[in-house]
Amino acid sequence: GTCFDGRVEGSMRMDIEDSSYMYKGDFRFSEMDMNQMFHEVFKTDQKWHGLLSGKINFNIDKNAQKGLGAKGNIVLTEGNVSDVPIALSIINILNLGIPTKVVFNRGYINFTINGDIIEINESKIYSDSIELTAAGKVAFDGRLDITVIVGFSNDTLKSIPLVGKLVDFVIGGVRKRLTKVHVGGTISKPESTLAMLTSGRKTI
Repeated sequence: GTCFDGRVEGSMRMDIEDSSYMYKGDFRFSEMDMNQMFHEVFKTDQKWHGLLSGKINFNIDKNAQKGLGAKGNIVLTEGNVSDVPIALSIINILNLGIPTKVVFNRGYINFTINGDIIEINESKIYSDSIELTAAGKVAFDGRLDITVIVGFSNDTLKSIPLVGKLVDFVIGGVRKRLTKVHVGGTISKPESTLAMLTSGRKTI
């Protein structure tokens, strides 16, 4: 069928015998309108544009206290996403005088859900000036416990004061300047602090 101007397909099963799961299902979706989804599902007026594709497998345990379990991945393409509170918090803590607004245009996230906790196994989001690689936990009530590796484009490094703990890494044969930030607080009011990042050769 269709959902938020994109395509969705999947299946759901209900177990009524001795299985520990009451419901199981899987859904796949492609090119869903991000702005429409956020407006209708999350009741936000934030203008974030882009296309979302991915898949989600879930189960609802009728016996366990945690209840909901799920895993999946989501990919963002053709994005125009700016004024993200977590990104703004990171930019502020690093004291980066980036001359233009940071607009993210693509990214992805791999996640699992255990009860009321979303575990971000791997995620990355890109703009023309910085890229954020994140892993950690997000509670359904908005609490954050995330570690973010911040990478900078060469053009950005030329136009900003290098304030903060930036470390040289060689990634895929390309030298990059990175720094590490821990993000706590909540989704609406994130709190960022610098964390230690040692230099070396590493693939990210």
